[in-house]
Amino acid sequence: MVAGNWSGNLSVGSIFNNGTVFPGADHVDVTSLLGGQPSTDCFHCNPGPGKHKANAEAGLTITRVVWRGEC
Repeated sequence: MVAGNWSGNLSVGSIFNNGTVFPGADHVDVTSLLGGQPSTDCFHCNPGPGKHKANAEAGLTITRVVWRGEC
């Protein structure tokens, strides 16, 4: 991923939040496109509870990454 907020177009094989634990700003919203349909998912900081990684489906493009508080 990236160290800060980001936007663009990036084809990926997987997503992993390896950020540092920082209450109020260690979760990340990842916006992606698959088949032209946008979707936003929140990833928790590893190793905390909740989803912190995902394998991407073929053709998935990341368009935006925004750090945030709790999902």
